[in-house]
Amino acid sequence: MSRRVQENVVGIIMLVIFVVMLYLTLGYSSRARLVPLPVCVLGIVLAIAQLIWQNLSAVGELRINILDVMGRGRGTAAGLPQPELPQPQGADVIVEHKPGGELSAVGIIAILLGLVFVVGPLPSVFIFTAGYLALTRHCSPSRAILYAAVCAAVLYGLFGFALGVQLNRGLLSGFIAGYVNF
Repeated sequence: MSRRVQENVVGIIMLVIFVVMLYLTLGYSSRARLVPLPVCVLGIVLAIAQLIWQNLSAVGELRINILDVMGRGRGTAAGLPQPELPQPQGADVIVEHKPGGELSAVGIIAILLGLVFVVGPLPSVFIFTAGYLALTRHCSPSRAILYAAVCAAVLYGLFGFALGVQLNRGLLSGFIAGYVNF
């Protein structure tokens, strides 16, 4: 099976999943379908666009890295030569396994869940996002705080404002709610 056929099969499977989800959401109440309906419609549009794009372009033009498509990546779309990397041969492939990699991932999730349990979803999203971005050095601390504030504001706008979901459900929510109304 060629790569293009594999990509078409995956694209069609995703399209079918989104269409089935769209059909199922039509049975929900108007308020319950506020989130899944736009997600399904956007998913259907993007799946159709992907199928059209990958079938109308040449095999060599297909790009997996979105930065290559936008012209910012290391690839030929950016006008830079691609470095020649050695190609592994069958049994010569050695996969390095970092000990504790899974434990650190589980630890990160446990920290996020613990924060949600103690302080509630909005403060924990802000603290976790800012902390993660700053500690992993993905961006500067000031930019991490800005991104975390935007993320928390989007969550509040979607769930707290648009859907009317009460978001102060942590152990310390009574204490925090005395100072901040969220």
